[in-house]
Formats: sequence, structure tokens, C-alpha cells
Amino acid sequence: MEGGSNRNQLDAIQTLLDANGLDAGDLLNAILVIADAKKIQQKVDKTEEEDNKPKIIQEKTYIYPNITDAYIFRYGRTKSKNYYLRIYDEKTKKSIVRSLKTPSFQDALVKSQVIYREQKDALIKGRKLNSITTAELIELYLQYQNERISEIPHSGIMKGAYKLSKQRTQLWLEYITELKLNKRGIENIPPEKVRDFGLWLKRKPKQRYDKTERDNNVINHTICEIKRMYKLVALPERYLSKDDAPDIKYLPIPRERSFKRDILELDEYEELMKWMQYKYLREKGISDKEKLIRSLFHKYIGILYSTGMRSSEGLNLKWKDIYPNPLDSEEDQRERVLIKIHSTQSKTGRSREIVARIKKRLDAIERDYKKLSIAIDKTTDYVFKNPAKTRAEKNVPLGKPVVEKRLKKVLIDSGIQDKLDNTRRKITLYSSRHWYCTMRLQEGVSMEKLSLNMGTSYEYIQSTYSHMQTRRNADELTKGMGKWNKK
Repeated sequence: MEGGSNRNQLDAIQTLLDANGLDAGDLLNAILVIADAKKIQQKVDKTEEEDNKPKIIQEKTYIYPNITDAYIFRYGRTKSKNYYLRIYDEKTKKSIVRSLKTPSFQDALVKSQVIYREQKDALIKGRKLNSITTAELIELYLQYQNERISEIPHSGIMKGAYKLSKQRTQLWLEYITELKLNKRGIENIPPEKVRDFGLWLKRKPKQRYDKTERDNNVINHTICEIKRMYKLVALPERYLSKDDAPDIKYLPIPRERSFKRDILELDEYEELMKWMQYKYLREKGISDKEKLIRSLFHKYIGILYSTGMRSSEGLNLKWKDIYPNPLDSEEDQRERVLIKIHSTQSKTGRSREIVARIKKRLDAIERDYKKLSIAIDKTTDYVFKNPAKTRAEKNVPLGKPVVEKRLKKVLIDSGIQDKLDNTRRKITLYSSRHWYCTMRLQEGVSMEKLSLNMGTSYEYIQSTYSHMQTRRNADELTKGMGKWNKK
């Protein structure tokens, strides 16, 4: 049935062709013409449809008459009237698009020409043309900081400084992400948008020591690090111009800075040391290794508070760097020793000698090692070496995280932490250095002599501990006042 129908249609077409003097070729040509016409109409319809839509790129203008790799334009599908610059590099097949932040054609043209010259100079010198995000900038900066790590003071940065850089830059990334600017190129982040980073950080809850607010000095150190990142990486590499760099406000610091170093009171220090001696060291059921670690920790804290050494200097102390003072009497030599702090261990990069009354504590450490049959080589060994078998054999000192963790625990277990919480004080290993300085000044030691023993500047001690001068000179300042002030 179907075949018969097709035959009838073909017969009808043939009859129509014969009546008009046409053949099958003429029919084929007609069909092709109709098809072409249909395609053309479709293109016209599509063009008309596109013409009715706003164009993405509008008011395209080349910034120089004789070049075609850079032009300014406006986005047709945004409300902003500002001009943008597009630069294309034929060699790298990459483009950069930057907001010129102005609706003025003349201003946009001038700005675009300046940026174009800068970018071309960057390309000539092999620098990157493409934009980078904040996360990518941080990665480049941390790579730069990591390459600067050195064990030699003042020849780079210490590992601790690199760790701080990581912490501070992560806070900046968190801030940028919260502002929803993390996917933008750094050159497209308006400087005024990030001005209040310091205030944001001030309000941010602390993960540790949450009972105290963030110190403005600490916050300003973080701000300084972020500014340094842009100065050392973003600007030299031409990822953005100086005008586009973050404009972060520093938090105010009072000119008259009060003494703010948290330290233990004398009776609190004595209470802590007695608790460790009679409770901590005598706890039943602990292993011999744990007893030794506790004893070493107890002596370590005592030595820090008796010398004013930095915590890292104490942990890196070796037996060969401890020796008697040849000017001391035999009696004094039983109490006092000299300690050599090498330039490679010192924060200042300068060596110094410390005099301290710690001979008995050192003797006790030797006895502790002997109890566990741990041999001491006084030509190479650390004073506070890790008693774990593999560590002791390799002469590895106790790590700072280990002693920091123990300090927190003994402060809690001894009950001292409750007193600290009530007075909003925070005690760390470094607090021992400030305690030593305060106590020595109270005893009348001159700032000049103290600065030499502690390995810090006279100016620093004077500015930080100037409040102690009044206490030291109390007798002199009130001398004779009783004669005329008897009320």
C-alpha cells in the first residue's frame, strides 16, 4: 500500500515537470536554492536576535593607533560604566583584563597607556602577565620566606619566623575569603575594601588564651607582615601597581605604654617550684623515664628563671659551654658558673657570657642521668637531652613543644593557673626572661650590666622596664621627707 502511494506521488511530480518543460535536474536545483534561502534566513534571524541583546564588549577603542594587542572597552552586560583594559600577549597566548576604575574615556586612555607600558616592560624582563589570586600570592611569599630560612642569626629568618608568616598570611586569606574576594586577581581588589583587616582581627575569637583580647601590637605585627608580602612579591613582579596595594589601617598604640609583660609573683614562683619538687617529682606509679623528664623540666624552669636565657638558648645549652669563672673563689665556684651563648644560638647574632648561680642544679642533672645509666659526654652532649633511648643515643635535646605542654599542665595541676586567670595573666616560657629582668632590677642591678647578661639592648630594657626605676630608687626619692611630712 505504501509503495503504491509513493509511485503515485512520483508520477504526479513527473507529470508536473513535463507540463512545464522541466526535468529532474531542474527540480534538484530548485530544492538546493530553497535550502540555501532557508539557511540565510536562519542567520538573519539569529543576527537580529543577537543585535537585540546588549553586546559584551562595547565602545572598544585601541589605546594606540598602530597596535592591536591592547584596547579599552566597557562591559555591556553590567551596570558599571567603568572602562576596562585588555592586553593580549601573542607569545604566551594569554590575556590580562583590568578595571581602570573610571567612567571617563580620557582618564581610562591615559591609565591604560601607563599600564600597557608597565606590562610590556614586565614581559621583556620575563615576568608574568596573567593575574594571581590572594592564595597564589601567599604561596609565592611563603616560598620566598622558606628559601630565606637559616640557622645563622641575621643571615635570613629562623624557622619560628617562617611559622609566624604562615599563621599571619592564613589569617589574611581567611579575611579575603570572608569578603568574597578570594577568587579575584589581587589587582582587582579595591584597597579601601580591606582597610579594616586590623579591626576584623581584633574582633576575631582566639583559639588559645580566649579569656584575653588580642593585643594591638600583635595585630600590627600581622598587618606589617601582610604589607611586606605585597612589597616583596606582588609589587616587584608587577602583579599590581603601588596604588592598588592594600591600604590596611594600623591599630592605635598608646604613647605611654604601660608595663604589660605577664610574670609570676615571687610567692607564686616559689609555690610552683616547691609543688614540682615535693608533688610533681614524687608522684607514684610513673616510669623512670617520666621521672627523669619531670626532673629535667624542673631544673630547666629553675635555670631559665635564674639566668634570663631565652627558652631556645636553654634547650640548646651544652655541657662544654658551662665552665667556672676563674675570678671566683673556690666557694663561689661551688655556686656560680659562666655560660657561653654562641652567636649561632643567639637571637641577636652576637655571642655573650652569662653568669648564674646554677651549679647545684647542674650537679643534680648529672645525678639524674647517672640514676638511669645514661652516659654524658661533656664535649658534645646537650644538658637537656631527650632521655628516650633512640633520642639519647643521637644526642637530641628536649623539644620546645614538649616543655611548653608540660608548663601548661604544671600551672593547672599546681593551682597557679587559677590565680593567673583571676588576674588575666598569661604565663609562657618567655615569661621567665621578664621575671628575671624584673627581679634583678629590684635588687639594684644596673640596666647596662643586665643588658650584657641577657643579650639585649640597654634601650630595650630601659623602655620596657622603666617602671622599675621608681621602685629601685624609692629610698633615694623619699629621702628626708619624714622630717617635714609627718601628717
